[in-house]
Amino acid sequence: MGFTLRIINAPAEAVMWNANFAEQSFGYDPIADSGWLAIDAQWVYPSNPLGCITLRIWALDADDNVLFDVRNLGPIENGKDYIYDCSTGILTVAVFDWTPLIAIAVLAAVFGMMIPMMKGAFK
Repeated sequence: MGFTLRIINAPAEAVMWNANFAEQSFGYDPIADSGWLAIDAQWVYPSNPLGCITLRIWALDADDNVLFDVRNLGPIENGKDYIYDCSTGILTVAVFDWTPLIAIAVLAAVFGMMIPMMKGAFK
């Protein structure tokens, strides 16, 4: 199943970012790497990250200067969608906003009840 990761609120100068993680924090040798991604791109990691706690996220500007480099984020859980907010330095689990779908369902139910009433008014 894996996980997804994207970044938000990156510094204006940022042109690309990278994420990776290792099995151990000592002798860091990444077992997974996103490759360089565009600032608005999402990393889709297809396998179970096994709760890694060594997630590293960093970004570069157009001259390959490191703008930020954060390490030891985690744990990263299988099946979750993560967002790293560059302005706060916080990694969060993305939560789906059900509000629009609930509003549509309520409107559909109300409309569904009104149709039979309206048919009777036009006889």
